[in-house]
Amino acid sequence: MSFDGEKAYGFVESIAFPRLSGSEGWKKCRQIIKDEFKKYGYEVKTQEFKSTFTFQRILQVLMIPIIALFLIIIIGYIFIPWMSLILCILILCGVPFITKIGSTGSSIREPPKNYFLGENIFVHLKSKNSKIKLVLMAHHDSKSQVLPIFLRVVCFIFLFIGAVCICLFGLIFSILKIFFFLTSPILDILIIIFGCIGSVPAILLGFNFVTNISPGALDNGTAVALVMELSRILKNNTFKNVDITFLLTDAEELGLLGAKAFIKEFGGKIYDKNISLFLNFEAPGAIDSEFELVTSFGIPKQKTSKKLNEYIRKAATLMNWELKERYWPFGVMADHNPILNAGYQATLMDCLSIGGGIHTKNDNMTKVSKENLQNAGLLVEKIIEVIDNEFD
Repeated sequence: MSFDGEKAYGFVESIAFPRLSGSEGWKKCRQIIKDEFKKYGYEVKTQEFKSTFTFQRILQVLMIPIIALFLIIIIGYIFIPWMSLILCILILCGVPFITKIGSTGSSIREPPKNYFLGENIFVHLKSKNSKIKLVLMAHHDSKSQVLPIFLRVVCFIFLFIGAVCICLFGLIFSILKIFFFLTSPILDILIIIFGCIGSVPAILLGFNFVTNISPGALDNGTAVALVMELSRILKNNTFKNVDITFLLTDAEELGLLGAKAFIKEFGGKIYDKNISLFLNFEAPGAIDSEFELVTSFGIPKQKTSKKLNEYIRKAATLMNWELKERYWPFGVMADHNPILNAGYQATLMDCLSIGGGIHTKNDNMTKVSKENLQNAGLLVEKIIEVIDNEFD
């Protein structure tokens, strides 16, 4: 039995409605997933964990002190250059730490009255020899925001550029002013410009509220359908060496909370770091974008699993698939991030079209290609085959 793009497309249609964590649509989607797994003959397992909107709220509120810091650096440079110098040094030293947090999601917990229970859903498919474990994962929740994802990414890029520039030039200009008594209206104007470059996107991000109007067909209904269809066709296909977990995570859109909860609870119990691979999917089957391999992400740059990426490249070669690879800088997070940061082998495959209406009401079935979803499924089938044969 081979991957059926028609069935996968139909499953996307069945969950293409707003399903923000905690909403009625979210509850309905979870039940659909569990019912389908049972229909395929699996024993359905779930993991409940404390879920919260805190991370999203902090991202917005954080923009206020960021703008204030920009203002203090500018005023400090003009009137108290020593203050500006010290502040710029502290911020520049903290940039790697801040960007690291931004790429791993949140471990923040609210007081008990403010959380609700998220739910990861998963099933296992055992092999004969159990030499390697492969987790195929996708998040089942959706969200919408005031800013389209393209504008959000642009805002994060300009915020980062503005912050680095104002701190770097604030540092240099303050040194020139303090130790070399060099002042110039041009330097004043430049540092104000850099402050504006960072402040404008910070203001926009501060008003980037989370809503629940996106049907989430592409993000991430297609990935859920990919995992579900693979679980269906592989149920009676006993592999020799690879145990497969089909995992649908929750609260990815709230800060990768489901992935963090899963690896925290089951990492040491079920998944050995030496023989476990995690393959995460985001928006496969986009009508205007190709299925790609993300080999690195974040600032400072972090690489995804070298071993798993090689298996994917080998499978693509066997299928005569021209596999594109790319780097995610920042402004976008995904469930492979916390898995990698926990010390496991993980990577991401996606065809995330940032201009495709993601996180808006336009993320509907018109953004989904049945043919591209079919091709993505066939490639993942080949990846599983390659991994299974690798351990003969």
